Amino acid sequence: MRSFFWDGKDKVNGGQCLVAWDTICRPKCYGGLGIKNLNWQALALRVRWEWLKRTEPNSPWQGLHMIEDRDTRELFDSLVHIDVGVGDGLLFWRDRWIHGFIVTDIAPLLQDTIHAQVANRWTVQQALINDRLREDCQVASFMAQMQLVHLCHAITIVDINQEQHDEFTWTCTPSGQYSASGIYASLCSGLPRSPMGARVWRSWGAAQVQDLRLAGDAV
Repeated sequence: MRSFFWDGKDKVNGGQCLVAWDTICRPKCYGGLGIKNLNWQALALRVRWEWLKRTEPNSPWQGLHMIEDRDTRELFDSLVHIDVGVGDGLLFWRDRWIHGFIVTDIAPLLQDTIHAQVANRWTVQQALINDRLREDCQVASFMAQMQLVHLCHAITIVDINQEQHDEFTWTCTPSGQYSASGIYASLCSGLPRSPMGARVWRSWGAAQVQDLRLAGDAV
């Protein structure tokens, strides 16, 4: 199939690609042929690991060291809404738990005051116990102190429900649960729609058959 798409032959050599893959690997409503974009499909599947890391904390593979995938993490952050509960499943410095923002969006100067290991492991629950945040952030400059005050104020207006677990809801699926097809559709949503897509791919067979029947009755 690849050889046919590339050059209309059974076999092809390198450098004979005659097809704009970025165009044909789009849904039909966006002017493509409905062929899956494997890069986007793989990204949609990788996001599932970020989802499972949050929703299945007792899985045996949770302790394994995994290389952080920046694209996957950014996609997860952009499509997931977080409702803060106990806070033991949320990373204080990494997750967007403050009304859709991360800590460094509000107080970027505080990032330099903590170790990377703390940033990668410190949960919201740990940070809020006994005002530990103020104790661990050793700020020296006036601007950093002002950002710390601003951050503490932003935290106070977060709706935290200590009687339930942290909840992660996908904004791109009706059920709010992870769906690879829903995420793939969300990745395609920014593409320009084809005004003739519905007509090009519409089946006209039924109407033609009806016309033949009417013609036969008339004869």
